[in-house]
Amino acid sequence: MRRPLVVVLVVAVAFVAGGAAAWGWEARAVSQAGTASRDRVARAVVADRQDDGLAMGLAARSAGVAGSDLAGGALDALSAAIPGAQATLDASAGRVADAAVRQELSAAIAVAHAVPASAAPAVAGEVLARLTAAAAAVTAAQQEWQAARSTPTPTAHASARAAPRPATPTPVDTCRTTYNGPAFYTSVPAAEGDPTANGRLPASVMAPVSWATDSRGDGYWFVKAATASLEELDAAFLAAFGHHLDIDLAYRDYATQVAMYQALGSSVAAYPGTSHHGWGTAFDVPEWPCQYGLHTPERDWLVANGPTWHWFPDPYEYWHYDYKP
Repeated sequence: MRRPLVVVLVVAVAFVAGGAAAWGWEARAVSQAGTASRDRVARAVVADRQDDGLAMGLAARSAGVAGSDLAGGALDALSAAIPGAQATLDASAGRVADAAVRQELSAAIAVAHAVPASAAPAVAGEVLARLTAAAAAVTAAQQEWQAARSTPTPTAHASARAAPRPATPTPVDTCRTTYNGPAFYTSVPAAEGDPTANGRLPASVMAPVSWATDSRGDGYWFVKAATASLEELDAAFLAAFGHHLDIDLAYRDYATQVAMYQALGSSVAAYPGTSHHGWGTAFDVPEWPCQYGLHTPERDWLVANGPTWHWFPDPYEYWHYDYKP
């Protein structure tokens, strides 16, 4: 009558022994396999034994690879867009009515070239968006220029029949701007940053002036003490000349410093990371020689009165002033 119980015990012992042998085989397989085999065996053990700890480790490693792929993908997309943008810029030379769109594309290309391989995906994406928008604007401007040339004017035939007249020399405008490089703009500080890093200041330590914005509608930003001082200087300037102080450039982030250095060279632009604009303590007036140039009433006034509010003229650039409290 006890024989069935004996049979059950024998089967149970055999099952346990078989399981132990299976575990022993798995351990030997993991220790003897190469790197690739070890990964495969480990995954098999996870599947068979539901080892939660090992599964979490594999998931974390997969997430790291995915993050690396994301960064590489953003940089690859940016690199792939640069040649096309350059081709658009080259093809539009002399074929747009407003040169400002080409200047913006040139600046965007310079910034794209300056993005390091270690840049975060968000940085590469932001630069790519600017590059794409600038290239699209140039393409649209070139199409408008071509359409205007293709549309005949009512006086076209009459002009063709008219006798040619000697060309009248165009008078040289001695008051036009002395700047002939690509367009650059004041930077808007990021929400996050480092108050001790040139060109990476956070918005929390800065403030824009109250009376002016640039052509894109962005404010002119400085560190707060410099902004407060400049507000007082502008009030005195307004009382003296009947108009506000004109500002061309103020805060300059690191990426813009890189772009300007590449476009203008060391004779005009400071080495990236050393610009006074990168500390939010400098501004440029427009390069208008007849209004803010040497020996003009406005410059003479700024040279004489700026130091009262801790603003000093640069001895080499008539348009540049530094805040030195």
